[in-house]
Amino acid sequence: MQSAMTIKLSKYIIRLINNADIKALKILHSYMKHAFENEFQEVIKAKELVSDDLWEKYKLLQIKGLPEQVIFEAAHKKFKEKMNAIQSKEFTNALERGSLAIG
Repeated sequence: MQSAMTIKLSKYIIRLINNADIKALKILHSYMKHAFENEFQEVIKAKELVSDDLWEKYKLLQIKGLPEQVIFEAAHKKFKEKMNAIQSKEFTNALERGSLAIG
């Protein structure tokens, strides 16, 4: 099941494609690439601190608050905040006005 974030972002990308706004697409790609190369990599590193089996056991046994879980949750929160910022009305408005640059 797709998250609301994914659906919203997909609709926005489709709108940019339909408007043939290549510059905006390149800028959006740059921001998303940065998020995936930085914040998302931190999520992956945190997830790899323990095996998938152990993550499942934590979930099954409802174990919470372990250091690796705290690290994972913080990294996931930071990534989610970055993706939410990319999808914010302010970001999309600035992108459409051309006031954002490839960074």
